[in-house]
Amino acid sequence: MPPLSGLPPRPALAAPAAPATATVALDHGAIDGAALEQAVRDFRGTRRALAAHLGLSERTLYRRLKALGLA
Repeated sequence: MPPLSGLPPRPALAAPAAPATATVALDHGAIDGAALEQAVRDFRGTRRALAAHLGLSERTLYRRLKALGLA
């Protein structure tokens, strides 16, 4: 089969981005258990405010705290 000469060359695939090194990643609630536990200890405010600060819904925060035994 002959090459398709009318098409532009195929773009190179970009390498995947390196993961963030921050302890609390605020993108869609991507936070590990240790960071969540630390946030609960250090945060001064309501659970609603903590959830908003972490970028989580209150329900998601409650579920994660319950799973970690912190609820």
